[in-house]
Amino acid sequence: MMHLSDLAEYAEKKYQIKEDSQQEFENLPGYSALNGPKSGKKIAIFMRQWDSESGTEIECCDLRCGQHNLYKYKLPYFSKPFYMHGFKWLGIRFDHHTNPAIIYRLFEQAIHMDYKRDYSTYLNKQQILSDVQYSDTAIPQPGTVFSCPPDTPPKIREMMSLYQLGDGSFQMKCKNFYLQGKFMENYEDDYLWTGSFKRYFPTYHDLRIDQLRGYFTWRTELRRGQVRRISPSLAYIYIYELLNQIGTSSPEESLEKLKEFDTQYIRAGFGDEVMYNLIHKWMLEFSILYDIPPETARLLTNPELIQTDESIDILRNPEIHSDEAIFHSLCQLSSTKIDNSPVIKTNKDRGIRLFSEIWKYALNNYRYNDTNLITECFGKQRKLRFHPLGNAVYLERRQLTDKDYPLTPCRHYKYQDGIWTEFSYQSIYFNKKCLNQLLHESDRRFRIYLKTGHPLKEKDDESWTIPYIEAVIESDRQAIIEASRPKIHINFSELEQIRQDAMNTRDSLLTEDEIEQDDNPSMIANDNPSMIANDNHPSTRIHETPPSGIALDEVHFKILKMLLNDEPCNDFITSHHLMISIVADTINEGLFDEIGDNIIECDGDHLIIVDDYRD
Repeated sequence: MMHLSDLAEYAEKKYQIKEDSQQEFENLPGYSALNGPKSGKKIAIFMRQWDSESGTEIECCDLRCGQHNLYKYKLPYFSKPFYMHGFKWLGIRFDHHTNPAIIYRLFEQAIHMDYKRDYSTYLNKQQILSDVQYSDTAIPQPGTVFSCPPDTPPKIREMMSLYQLGDGSFQMKCKNFYLQGKFMENYEDDYLWTGSFKRYFPTYHDLRIDQLRGYFTWRTELRRGQVRRISPSLAYIYIYELLNQIGTSSPEESLEKLKEFDTQYIRAGFGDEVMYNLIHKWMLEFSILYDIPPETARLLTNPELIQTDESIDILRNPEIHSDEAIFHSLCQLSSTKIDNSPVIKTNKDRGIRLFSEIWKYALNNYRYNDTNLITECFGKQRKLRFHPLGNAVYLERRQLTDKDYPLTPCRHYKYQDGIWTEFSYQSIYFNKKCLNQLLHESDRRFRIYLKTGHPLKEKDDESWTIPYIEAVIESDRQAIIEASRPKIHINFSELEQIRQDAMNTRDSLLTEDEIEQDDNPSMIANDNPSMIANDNHPSTRIHETPPSGIALDEVHFKILKMLLNDEPCNDFITSHHLMISIVADTINEGLFDEIGDNIIECDGDHLIIVDDYRD
């Protein structure tokens, strides 16, 4: 809560104006005035009255800052004047609503109006006494409005004289800060001040002489590597200097010094979380304004923002990312604790794969009112107005050209026709409930499927997720069944060599007569015509051609038919000088393209058809 005593202290310390109980207020106890430093006339009337009903003192003030502020600010504690008359006076009630920053700003306006009034009086006298010459009297410069203690350093006096009220806008405030800052960028001081100061958007003009000297002394030490705590509002002045390149030669140097201040001051415990978040926000916006490479800017801004963008991009394009990256993104963007689930702790790799698969499957199959899962969970990528360094004391001095600045795949900034625009996913539109439901029900069903952990409670509003989860579980089940089947790998490159070795072995066991008969099949027919007549004899030549799609010769096709008819075939195999194991390999190879598996098994000296393929 602000009191009249706070304003009185401000006026005395900054302008050496003391509260005065004038003769005019002899019959008005509790009334006093502040007189202008130049004209000596009243610029503020203080009124203190005791309220017997509430048992408190009511404090009011008439301030000569212009009644237009009543309509400009529209604040409940502003009114028409209580004691004075005219449009130059504004009434102010001091209570728990009163904002000190606004009151001090209006008091500055009253000071400037006092100097303008004195200039006007001086000029009127010149017009009236036109016959009198005042050649040695100079009109005070517009910026010279301060009454400084005698020991004030000349450099500070000159800096203060640079201040111009202008239109009183925030833009003018930034302009004054830049002009005064550049003037003082190499100034050093040695004046210890350890007081407290609090002001939103603080500038040099808001400080008293002792506070100014205390700030410049602290800055001198900081630049020499001596870090000590100072009032947060003064620390912000140093940050504003770096954003305006006061004391630096390039944008890159400003960024380096901002990073140093973050490390050596804020993270060292002298700053707070608000200052940490603001300096990282401003470093990003500064990087965008000055075209610092995006890969550098990503290292300077708040890590949480970058992590969120990267996670959304991974979930938008899961097919090009690992299961681990997808799972980490789900943990990052949801409020569930699936990383602590028994599904993960029991078998981490399998658990991560299952959660990754549920996201990929749901992303590809979810449709509700033409909305995909990304939009359902994180909203659309939105177009917003962007105001870089809009909440800092910063003066843009350059003529900007159109540009497009891609910070991440999910966030980029554009400047066109004098307007900055941001394209990004906004966290206020995130629907974490949707993502949490998918992950919670997945966790519940995965626990049941894997028979691990305590069961989770089923929730009715998560029933929409069941088809996706069951599809993933069934796919995993089938993959396990397929993996459990014995795999027989045939090395076809070696099969021909085995066949040739068998032929050589057979030839070594034949007698000369058998070799001669084998080389001249007609001799067999001539010596034993009955073999031609008996088609059922195992040594009979086969004249049945295998159907297309079966890569077997007539002999092996005949053996296959005999096996299918449960006929003994060992004698037939022996009569053709074949080895049983080689016959099995040959038939399996011939039908592998058609069946895709081995159909013949060799059980000792017998061949057996695999029952699964008999039909």
